[in-house]
Amino acid sequence: VSLFKNKNVVISGASRGIGLSIAKKLAHHGANIAILAKTDVIHPKLLGTIYTAAKEIENFGVKVIPI
Repeated sequence: VSLFKNKNVVISGASRGIGLSIAKKLAHHGANIAILAKTDVIHPKLLGTIYTAAKEIENFGVKVIPI
């Protein structure tokens, strides 16, 4: 049984990079995730938004709230 199963976690900077990687790892272990990020619309020089990150995390079968 995972330490994070059914726990709620808040992660800032989770639209890409290390924040997104941490969110995905915790989701893999069963944690529900609230993600925070400034990127809510597509930027020509940056990959992903908070909403694309949320969709990636939802694929692990957990609850995700983009804030």
